[in-house]
Amino acid sequence: MTWVMAGLLGVAVVETLALVHLLRRLKAIDDLEARVSRFAAAMTLLTDTTEAGLSTVAGALEQLDRRRATRPAPRTAVTKRVVSAARSGREVPRIARDEALSESEVRLHLALAGQR
Repeated sequence: MTWVMAGLLGVAVVETLALVHLLRRLKAIDDLEARVSRFAAAMTLLTDTTEAGLSTVAGALEQLDRRRATRPAPRTAVTKRVVSAARSGREVPRIARDEALSESEVRLHLALAGQR
């Protein structure tokens, strides 16, 4: 009878250990599912952000193409406007902003016109 009781006790211990091991594995699976869910949400956010950024870049490129499609002002007209703005006392950064030129381009126009 004691052997039977010892056997049943051994079986109960083994089953308890197996149950604990199974519960740990289930928790690991739950943790893995939560991580996969977070990664999926992050991937969705990244995809949406990338699409929005690329559409913004595409819109900017289209605007740039439209600006290039229009005929630019003749160089002499730009030079005259830059020189007259410099004579009126405006500074190079402001002239560059108003004419949509770089500051070095403004300085070049002034140098070509003999102004400093």
